Amino acid sequence: HWLLYTSIIEAALLEFTGECDKERLVYAVHKFRDEWYVGDAIYRDGADFASNYYNSIFIHPMLNDILMVMRKYGLQDGEFLDVQLMRSSRLASQLERCISPDGTYPIVGKSISYRSGIFHTLSQVALLRILPRNIEVSQVRAALTKVLRNLFDGNQNFSNGGWLITGLNGHQVDIAETDINTGSLYLCCSVFLPLGLDSNDPFWTDDFEEWSSLKAWNGHVIGNDQPINF
Repeated sequence: HWLLYTSIIEAALLEFTGECDKERLVYAVHKFRDEWYVGDAIYRDGADFASNYYNSIFIHPMLNDILMVMRKYGLQDGEFLDVQLMRSSRLASQLERCISPDGTYPIVGKSISYRSGIFHTLSQVALLRILPRNIEVSQVRAALTKVLRNLFDGNQNFSNGGWLITGLNGHQVDIAETDINTGSLYLCCSVFLPLGLDSNDPFWTDDFEEWSSLKAWNGHVIGNDQPINF
């Protein structure tokens, strides 16, 4: 995923200056598009597959942002944006279903200390208004609100100075990788991307809707979970 850092810097240069190194811009896009796609919205983070939230934290959001700039400036590989956004929509559906009725989620893989940042793609998809048709915006709002209340209603995740501390729910340095620091913990703020929506947007104004797992465990209809094959 670190290859995407180079690409997104070049995308920013293209957006703000009109110039970039196109080879550096497209290299990571080609790798993920042509070599590292596993299926059903999941990419490998390089040659080997590992089960974690990297698709949501890094891969999908950066691919989306890079490709939107490429499309805007008429670069040929920007045509991949349509497929990529549909894949992100599918990943958002998977993430929404991961949120349990009590607002917890599976503690799987690396970077769990990014906390709510693991829902980066779900939040971005809500911001872009490309949620799948079987998911209402209000149930995403409700699900993410429940997650945030679990994490931040108390002060267990903040130091005496008001900074985030390393862990998931309290001081849990043992779950963090060696490249995690106080600054990187603020990836949790990516969950707030829907704040970019207007205050009159249905995301904010629609009535409360149960999220998928809450519907399921309450015996309500949630529909079949459909994979994608592109």
